[in-house]
Amino acid sequence: MYLRSIQLRNTGPIQELDLILPFTGENPKPLVLVGRNGSGKSTVISFIVNALVALKQQVYEDVEVEKGKVYRLRSALGIHGDANFYFAKLDFEQGVSLIEWQLNAKKESITDPTGLLALDSSWNEIPPNETSHFKLPLGELAQTHMLEALLQKTSLLFFPADRFEPPDWLNTENLSSELRLPDAQRVKGRTPRRIFSRNRLRPTLEWLNSVVFDMMVSEHEEVNIPINYSGQRTSARVARPGKAHAVF
Repeated sequence: MYLRSIQLRNTGPIQELDLILPFTGENPKPLVLVGRNGSGKSTVISFIVNALVALKQQVYEDVEVEKGKVYRLRSALGIHGDANFYFAKLDFEQGVSLIEWQLNAKKESITDPTGLLALDSSWNEIPPNETSHFKLPLGELAQTHMLEALLQKTSLLFFPADRFEPPDWLNTENLSSELRLPDAQRVKGRTPRRIFSRNRLRPTLEWLNSVVFDMMVSEHEEVNIPINYSGQRTSARVARPGKAHAVF
């Protein structure tokens, strides 16, 4: 189940985005988001995380975000500029979608919804007295066992949450603050496959420091080197390649 397209309107710094993800036949191509700070890269990723969290909530009990809640909070503060709404729609394969609306006032107060209805027919499903709407059509994966099999097989995302400026949409109380290696579990409704994680880099750096230390201490040796100046000799440390060198 690959993500096929992203449609965003008036969300955060993004006024309009219609992105068809690149494929070669049925194989997805790598996608790199590039932009200045505050240009909306994390906004795009946050909607993808919302979809994956919501999909996991359909199957598992131990999801990073409590069932019924979301990763990216919907708020009128997230509406771009002087617009009166934001809209997001992500289309996956097999008829799975994520649809989100956020209005700056109750739906019943909007006198001309023509443009909003043209965006997506889900506009009709928003109750008159509501300001936000969240919908997750499961398409061909409406049966829980089919969705579970797909998540177990294909869904894995690393989303580092540590940033210099924490995004205002981050439900930090729901994040795992410490690295925990996944344990194999045989309990129905529980999974060790995390959608996002924190502090993943620190143990990696500690491991790399150990590799460098081993390389410099145990895989170098001091040798005497003659130089062509009055018969002088000097010493130097030279590499004696071993396992740590190979890893480095």
